[in-house]
Amino acid sequence: NHDDTALGTSTIDMGQRGHGLNASGYGSWPYILAVEFNDDNVVGYGGDSISVTYGNTDDSTSIDLANRNPAAQTEVHLTITDPALNIDPTGTDIWIFDLSDATSATSVIFGNNGTNNAMTPAELGEHACSSNCQLTSDGESTLASGGGNGVSAVAMTETGSNTGVFESFDVNGSAEFETSAEASADTKTVFSYGGNSIDMIITYNDATISLDAGGDWAPGQAATITVNDPDANKNPASAETLSVGDETAVIPTIKMGTGGKTLPNGDDGSAGTQSGAYTNANPCLAVCIGDDDSGAANYNVAIYNTTDNSERLRVHLLSEAGSMATATSTWINVTTGHTVSDVLALPGTVVLSYDISAPADLVSSTGIKVYVTT
Repeated sequence: NHDDTALGTSTIDMGQRGHGLNASGYGSWPYILAVEFNDDNVVGYGGDSISVTYGNTDDSTSIDLANRNPAAQTEVHLTITDPALNIDPTGTDIWIFDLSDATSATSVIFGNNGTNNAMTPAELGEHACSSNCQLTSDGESTLASGGGNGVSAVAMTETGSNTGVFESFDVNGSAEFETSAEASADTKTVFSYGGNSIDMIITYNDATISLDAGGDWAPGQAATITVNDPDANKNPASAETLSVGDETAVIPTIKMGTGGKTLPNGDDGSAGTQSGAYTNANPCLAVCIGDDDSGAANYNVAIYNTTDNSERLRVHLLSEAGSMATATSTWINVTTGHTVSDVLALPGTVVLSYDISAPADLVSSTGIKVYVTT
């Protein structure tokens, strides 16, 4: 109340927004200074100064792709750089994009404000966005959801405070999206940001395998098998393992001797879908998975062969019949077309090789027993 106007009068001046401190009538007088920046500015204090560039950042953006020639089901590691997306220099910013929204620009979301409301084109304009602030793709059909929100809500996360660099993957290499299963070879997908583009072409490579023991592998001799398969590099940021329990992986396979009996070549013709409780009227045919309580609880399953030459059998759990939660033992019964006489007729030393690491991991197995019966 700088001019001592009497309290309560209509002409009293209490400063901006009427900030009155107390009954004395004195105002707090906060001041907000607005500075209209030029394109290039110098901010100085004492003998020090810094140069500040203001405006659209199209000429400072970039886009990069870790693997431009991936195979199917490969994590897509996409990186964009843009100072305009670095809203908070003290923290990590997150922006969410719909890769299919190439024209309307109505799906850009600043993921740190807690509302996840899309910014309007007018708001993007106020943010000095032109070609930037929008990540798009011309081939969304080649992409599939990964560990994140999928291709219609791709979260790009800043690599750290004040970097202006944003990635579609986390520290373990798990990406927001990946190439789709059985993606067609030579399919091109173009990612665009800030006037920059980069293409990704689905590429399949021949694999090679070598044995350091050569052609003369003596009994008792250790040998190292080396596989070179670019298509198996699903995560560019991780050292990966080819697992027998991964039905989507093509694994190196050694077949010992001749006339070996495997699960796929022993199909008795009943492979398909098995469902319902196992009774005399509904006996276990090809593959059955149940508990230790007379088949009162089990899984409805579908049986497939893998598409490589490993001759593994893939068992797909469709649904649960009854409750497996109380089971202390899980039975996996596999009925083959091999007869006792087939096994007795095998030449040389006969061995049984099996790997059930995938189902054993699913049930947190503490012990495994194997029975061969007729």
